[in-house]
Amino acid sequence: MFRLADILNFSNSFYVIDAEVVDGNSYNYSLASMTRKNEDVDFSFPVLNSRDIEEIQKNIPDEANVGIVINGKGTLYRTLKECAEEDNSALLNRILPDANVDDYYLQRINTPTPSGQKGNTILSIVRKELADSIINQFKSRVHLVAFSVGPFIFDNLLSVLSLPPHSSVAYKNIQVEIGEEGITGFMPQQDDRAVHNLELADQTFNSDLLPSLALGFAFLLGEECNYAGVDSVYQCKEESQYRQKSINLIRIFLPALFVLLLCSYFLFDHYYSKVEELNSQITLNEQLINRLEELKESYASKSKFLQQSGLLSDTKYAYYLDLFASHIPSSIVLEDITINPKIKKSALSKEIAFERNIMQVTGSSFDSYKFNAWIKKLKEIEEFKEVNILEYEYQDSESCANFSIKILL
Repeated sequence: MFRLADILNFSNSFYVIDAEVVDGNSYNYSLASMTRKNEDVDFSFPVLNSRDIEEIQKNIPDEANVGIVINGKGTLYRTLKECAEEDNSALLNRILPDANVDDYYLQRINTPTPSGQKGNTILSIVRKELADSIINQFKSRVHLVAFSVGPFIFDNLLSVLSLPPHSSVAYKNIQVEIGEEGITGFMPQQDDRAVHNLELADQTFNSDLLPSLALGFAFLLGEECNYAGVDSVYQCKEESQYRQKSINLIRIFLPALFVLLLCSYFLFDHYYSKVEELNSQITLNEQLINRLEELKESYASKSKFLQQSGLLSDTKYAYYLDLFASHIPSSIVLEDITINPKIKKSALSKEIAFERNIMQVTGSSFDSYKFNAWIKKLKEIEEFKEVNILEYEYQDSESCANFSIKILL
């Protein structure tokens, strides 16, 4: 998983551990760091010298790219003449007869020779068991992407160190001989010619750190830096390169993604506002629709009521009333005239019904003879299909009677 700090940091850092084997379980460690930013390379040599591996590990960030240079007890250096074209197995058997090449890590450089002569080889050897024990102490926390045995890889730095020809450089307890075209060999002991301090980019450092510097430059410049061919280092380097490529891709797409997200935000905000506006209109319209439905139901209910009451039918009620009133004698006093009276139903029934084309009249009569004559006249009227006396009842005084009649129109 990539951290945002790693993605936004455009620098490429590298740490080199110089592991000097003192005895079976004792080591001297020198930690150096290098950082490349664009075309500039900054280095700090050493960051820390310690015999405590935990102290070294604390000064290396998790997931950092790390290289290891192994030297000291358990490492073997030999110069083999006229064997530059031989394979590693043959070179190993020259030094250790009957040795199995699979038990060792071998690192070789070919020294420059005059034209027409077979070249010499400087061979650096370490047992895999010893080297793997050092590798395993670091690779669980970091990306171990570079590995070297011995000092001879600094041959690629001679052009920037400005060393004079035929000089010697001290490294630990040996002396590396420099010719006009590169490293020519080494001596197991140092003499007064050996250079112990070197300068590079206005920085002075001890010559013991030359292999660390050379390993760091090789990694930061994208060159091969697994000089001993360690399989686990190859695997870690592939993973590191994949991680770096992924980070580079993210660096490219992150600004574009930010712009895209910003545009998406403004579009979302615009359309969200539109959606909110439409939702408000929809809510208002739903309320209006519900109100319309309520009005429709009310209209239908009232229309049904009026239809049942007969008020919407094509009946000439005013004419009937005028016709009826023109025949009322003076002895008749009207109290109520109802057109299409309501039908009485049980108290449990909520439905309202009306008698259609009916006119119901109630009132008082002071002369029974005139009342009967009036009823006969009403029955003679063609517009009144039927005239019925519903009630004729005298009050306490026989001079006045209450009546109720029903006329079918």
